[in-house]
Amino acid sequence: MASVSSVVPSSGLHADRVAHSPDEPATWRLVALALPAIPTYALMLAFAMYVPAYTTETLGIDLAVAGVLFMVARLLGAVLDPAVGRWSDRTTSRLGKRKPWVIGGTVLGLLAMPLVFFPNPLSHSSTLAVALGVIALTATMTVVQTPLTAWAGDASRQYHGRTRAQAAIAFASAIGVLIAQLIPALVDQVEVFRNVGRVPALGIVITALLLLSLYTSAVVPDRSNERATRGHSPRSESLRAALTSISRDRILLRVIGSDFFVSLGQGIRTALFIFFVTFYMDLPHWGPALFLLQTLFGLLVAPLWQRIGQRLGKQRTVLIAEGIQIAINLLLLLLAPRSVGLLIALTVAQGLTQGSGNLMLRAIVADVAELHRLRWGTERGGMLFSIFNVTMNAAAATAIGLVFPLLAYLGFQPHGANPSSALNSLHWLFALGPAFGHAVSAALVWGLPVDEHSFAQQRAALSRRHSTDDFTGVTQS
Repeated sequence: MASVSSVVPSSGLHADRVAHSPDEPATWRLVALALPAIPTYALMLAFAMYVPAYTTETLGIDLAVAGVLFMVARLLGAVLDPAVGRWSDRTTSRLGKRKPWVIGGTVLGLLAMPLVFFPNPLSHSSTLAVALGVIALTATMTVVQTPLTAWAGDASRQYHGRTRAQAAIAFASAIGVLIAQLIPALVDQVEVFRNVGRVPALGIVITALLLLSLYTSAVVPDRSNERATRGHSPRSESLRAALTSISRDRILLRVIGSDFFVSLGQGIRTALFIFFVTFYMDLPHWGPALFLLQTLFGLLVAPLWQRIGQRLGKQRTVLIAEGIQIAINLLLLLLAPRSVGLLIALTVAQGLTQGSGNLMLRAIVADVAELHRLRWGTERGGMLFSIFNVTMNAAAATAIGLVFPLLAYLGFQPHGANPSSALNSLHWLFALGPAFGHAVSAALVWGLPVDEHSFAQQRAALSRRHSTDDFTGVTQS
């Protein structure tokens, strides 16, 4: 990731110490640490856009069976996510807490890829083989994603250093999403690749990236055990005790709620994007290209948002990002059918703020995990990040579950002609739905004591408390 060197902190309080402290990860280590996010997120987008149809059209799986299969796999992933987060928190090994999970998940993915992406070309694949492959690859995404995000949170002990590590993960994730869009487009446009097919071509690239990430994960040291236990041995706690402590952390609950509404706004926009461009804008062939344009600008601007977060603080950056998102979505109300110039401009603007709020909120959670280590002497980073994944999936499901029935009620049909009233309803929902989500997200973050000064005060107070009572009787303030 060539741009990681450009996101080394150079401004903000103590930013120079983050960049040069020997206790902080070097740029090459951040690159290597973040690399598994590329195939993981490419796999996620492939499963969202291409693999379900591929299993029915090419692999010969019955449509109803495929629907049940992917629903069951998604539910298993949702159940597995918090379990993996907690298990990785409690892992003690020579390799560290997170590395064994990232490596194990990558190996599982490599073993499962042929079952789905490279079927027997002479016959239809068996339903059982495809089902095993789909479930195993869904597990791969969970087993890699949650510990990897927590590993990034463990990579630094500095306030801005955690932002830097999370920015590296976010940048790699955007590259994965971009690859998953570019490869199928390349196959469609280049005749020599058409015989390979979209999904097998994407599978070749993802497999190569999994092999590369397996190597980089092996060479990057996992210092999570050292960072979590420096000064004392970690306490063991029950799942009930952990959830009780988390439920009483008002700051954490507001951050999680903010992320839910960010994801809800993004989910509404994604769910309606093709419908809006095709039917309201009357540009039926523009949807995929515009979505790719948005992703490209989101990738380019990721280092900038990390620098803004260092200069202004994470809370202010979230508020700025969400305010811009609200303004962009309200400006969508000015769009008229076939007004291509304004549509492209707003799509680019959307890309320039893409993922900015999510990045800062995850960096805040890494700070909260550090405070939990000091306050209770327990490691909860994996569990906290797994909760984020659950709320993200819940928000995506809620978005579709809300807007599709509402569109149907308002008279919109995805096939055939639609009356102007239905198209206007689509327009308003596409603009106001995401604006509402981003507005609630900003309201939840407003006033939170999560800036660098507040964090330093809390950390110092807890460190003093630790030195006197070794965490005995410490309660949340």
